[in-house]
Amino acid sequence: MVKETVYLGVTLDNQLYFRTQLIRQSRKARRVIDKVARLAMRQFSLNTQGRRTLYKGVFEGILLYACSVWTLVLINLTYRKHILRAQRHALCRLFGAYSDTSLEALSLIIAEPPIHLTAVFRAAKYFVTKG
Repeated sequence: MVKETVYLGVTLDNQLYFRTQLIRQSRKARRVIDKVARLAMRQFSLNTQGRRTLYKGVFEGILLYACSVWTLVLINLTYRKHILRAQRHALCRLFGAYSDTSLEALSLIIAEPPIHLTAVFRAAKYFVTKG
């Protein structure tokens, strides 16, 4: 019996927990943001707005791919922690914060909501527009 399958970039497991999807997307987003941050900080001197654009365009684009499908599993704290860890890592890398800075402090300073709330907002927006 097949335990999981990938369809249009979304990993579907047999019980629709989306654990593998969240872990895979979190790792992918972290890997890409590390490469982009390394390149951007070395080659360019980006201001806060440029870094925020990188965060929204690259990190959120990868991590929140098809979030309207899997957003409901974020009620579970274990699943939510995967994407919150990835968000904290991305914000630390892009904005040069210390590694012991809390996600709440980073979110407040940079004016970005926690990523699970962004996922819920995007999913709600999708359902309102598409029905």
